[in-house]
Amino acid sequence: MVVTARRKFFSVMMLTCWSVLLTALTGVLGSVPLRGLRLVAGSALYWFIGLAAAAALGLGGWWMLGLLLVAMVTVVGLFSEFEERGHDLVGNSFGAVIITSLMLAGSFAFWVSQQGANWSAKLLTKVETSLATVPGWTETVKIETKDVLMQMPSAVVVVLIMGLFLSLLFQRRIMLMAGIRHPHAHRLSRFAVPESFIWVLIAGAAGTFITTKFAFLQPIGLNLLNIAAVVFYLQGLAVVASYFETFRVGWVWQTLILVLLVTQLFVLVSVVGLLDYWVDFRARLAKRAEDLEREIFKK
Repeated sequence: MVVTARRKFFSVMMLTCWSVLLTALTGVLGSVPLRGLRLVAGSALYWFIGLAAAAALGLGGWWMLGLLLVAMVTVVGLFSEFEERGHDLVGNSFGAVIITSLMLAGSFAFWVSQQGANWSAKLLTKVETSLATVPGWTETVKIETKDVLMQMPSAVVVVLIMGLFLSLLFQRRIMLMAGIRHPHAHRLSRFAVPESFIWVLIAGAAGTFITTKFAFLQPIGLNLLNIAAVVFYLQGLAVVASYFETFRVGWVWQTLILVLLVTQLFVLVSVVGLLDYWVDFRARLAKRAEDLEREIFKK
């Protein structure tokens, strides 16, 4: 019992530190160790540790990092709560994302009410200050307040979707590292976007780039385009995860590759997800793996 308690303690500490580090590096990959933390620590301890860590970051001056961690803690935590009550994967995911989005929207509305008439200028200053710490940021890049506000709804949804998807996609590795078993270990490396979703991408692109006299269509189209792009990005990540599984890539290399894909190669991975409609990369990977096994056995 002492050994089990000690192992649980070190697992909780490791997963907590890892979640903060990956949230700081990528914004969304912190959800992966958070999923493991929820499974190891249980409901009450998970919420306490996650929210306490986020509060500590906020009090330390890293308010955006703390906000991102709160978002990831909430969406992963809500999904897990729904899951334990026996709901289906789609319902759990939809409910977790919607409720977390509404909670963040309510918090934002409260913040706006406290800032007064110049809230938009304060928001822009905070965003610019945070982005100035990002590698590669230059002072020549300017952000328009209207652009920030126009894309904020889809930005929130995108971050939550990506975080939850990643937490489920790579939970098997986290569970192995933490030495735990879970009856609802979801396997999302075969995730595929419905073919009809291509029309969402087309509608978003049309609303964004085609000029019309209806100005309200542009923000709607832009938000749809953002969400469509990230959905295809997730399909691209599923292709990458299938590659990891097929060729048994080590967890260190997986982490390094994922950090690169999440931080630098969003467009490339989205294109891979879109092309997977016609190319079916995962079927080709499976065939390649079979060919390699035959060659090895022949030798």
